[in-house]
Amino acid sequence: MGLYPSDKSSTGGGASYTAGSGINISGNNEISTDMTVVQGKLTAGSGINIDEHNNISATGGGGASVPTLTWHTGETGTTLTAAEISGKTLIKVYKNGMLLQSGSDNDYTISGTVITFETSLVATDKITTEAY
Repeated sequence: MGLYPSDKSSTGGGASYTAGSGINISGNNEISTDMTVVQGKLTAGSGINIDEHNNISATGGGGASVPTLTWHTGETGTTLTAAEISGKTLIKVYKNGMLLQSGSDNDYTISGTVITFETSLVATDKITTEAY
């Protein structure tokens, strides 16, 4: 996921790693973020965006090797429009945490910003795109 050591001198667990601005993963794989929950609503920290459909995206600031991650929920049918993949050269798609295989005889195809799935999505499916 393009994780890079940001503190080689930390003690007790090795280096800490940064996964986009506002999301940190320690050497012990502990995840922390600067997001807060206020009155049951998620408030995004820096580098984290939440759209009107509660899709969450996190963007890194370190260059081409840092992916843009976007989470989609509540989608149904066989297509998903994912604006975040526009112009990207490497795109990974996950369904409920499982990496899918691209291609016409596999799990999905991409045309422009539209991902077409081999099987229909249900509202409880969680789709994650990782775009470089």
